[in-house]
Amino acid sequence: RLAAFGSFAQYLTLEDRPVAAKTGTTNDFRDAWTIGYTPQLAVGVWVGNTDNRPMKRVPGSLGAAPIFHQIMQEALRDEPVETWPEPPGIVRVTVCVPSGLLPTDDCPTRREEIFIAGTEPRAYDTIYRAFEINRETGKLATQYTPRELVERRVYMILPPEASDWVREAGIPQPPTQYDDQYGPGPADPEVAIIEPKPYSYVRGIVPIIGNARPGDFRSYRVEFGQGLNPGAWIQIGPEHYNQVGNGVLEYWDTTPFNGLYTLRLLVTLGDGRVRTATTQITADNVPPEVKLVHPFEGKVYVMEDDEWVSITAEATDDWSMDRVEFFLDGVKIGTSTVPPYSVRWTIAMSDTVPVAGRIISETRPITMPDGSIQLAEVPIMRTEEEILPDGTVRLIETWESGRTVISDTYGYTETHVIQLKAYDSAGNVAETEPVRIAVIHKAEEEQARGWGGTLGAPVASLPHRSDDPRRGDR
Repeated sequence: RLAAFGSFAQYLTLEDRPVAAKTGTTNDFRDAWTIGYTPQLAVGVWVGNTDNRPMKRVPGSLGAAPIFHQIMQEALRDEPVETWPEPPGIVRVTVCVPSGLLPTDDCPTRREEIFIAGTEPRAYDTIYRAFEINRETGKLATQYTPRELVERRVYMILPPEASDWVREAGIPQPPTQYDDQYGPGPADPEVAIIEPKPYSYVRGIVPIIGNARPGDFRSYRVEFGQGLNPGAWIQIGPEHYNQVGNGVLEYWDTTPFNGLYTLRLLVTLGDGRVRTATTQITADNVPPEVKLVHPFEGKVYVMEDDEWVSITAEATDDWSMDRVEFFLDGVKIGTSTVPPYSVRWTIAMSDTVPVAGRIISETRPITMPDGSIQLAEVPIMRTEEEILPDGTVRLIETWESGRTVISDTYGYTETHVIQLKAYDSAGNVAETEPVRIAVIHKAEEEQARGWGGTLGAPVASLPHRSDDPRRGDR
């Protein structure tokens, strides 16, 4: 309790006896609760205003818990200490902390827990996992890493939802890159695959770069097979009879493939002997999946209350994610490399007053139909006037980036467009559909409530479109 409640944890315990206690706080701090019991007594404490007005940030641990503690102390002062008898059907099992599963040899922290018989864990811990690491490079060891350099390390691997906390807490995580200091050997000047690098991620048409130029050269060919030790090989292109030095050996179209593959270069010598070189890569031709989880379309923020917009994405890939980029009105505002992918945008408003008929342009090079390039004026902002059914004049300032400023007698709104791009380690990219949010001032929000507006539609509501689900909300 100390970690969660700090100094207020003292109000949820009794010095001389066991006690169970639970706090609770409702939205806007209208209700603060603490409910608890001992074997002899149950007590519930409510704190709040009788007219249901919100309190000034009074949670259950601050408002109700001290009262609960005093009542318990006084009521039980002369009562004997009692504990709860253990019911039948209870078993004690040693588990791994914090997973609560059965410990493996790699589990460093264990403790005994109590379970109802039949509910005790059967599976073994998956949080503490061992990885083989090259202790010199700090990268994942491969089949080529010298055994004397391989070190077995145990890492705490929490679910992806905890990744931001893991990073902030400084919990060591296993490397994601494979040891490339040791491969099939340093680039052999006579027979070698130089690119792609061992255990890299590739997509599309991949140039295979290397050396095929031994002294007694006859020919070479390039093959690929599935897995680390392929049971079958497929030749890429024809047999080649020209020597290659640090150049393109072959082009491999990986489009139909996904997964781990081994590339093999075979160089035939004049006496019939064959020299080989291999490297492993992962072909990934499927873009990642990305979803904007928050905010949702049409969400309204009040600048004076909300301070920032938390933008959160879910992104997954079949093999390896690289990053998610966050864009506001076409401008990148942040990058996240670990799930849950998120950034914060500090809310800002320009408070620009739209002027009817105003247009802002800039000079840009334009490609003409004949292929020539000419400079031309391109509008990047224009202000239009709209007359609402009730006669209200609305001015809408629309920027090329998607940002808009909407002003009418009901109030002032600025809207922004949020969009995400997700990249996997092979370079595949996926984009989300743009989501528009609105930002208003607090005074405008109160004005909206005065005339019956809702936060479902901004104070100066978004321009009516035939496909706008909020059309007619007012």
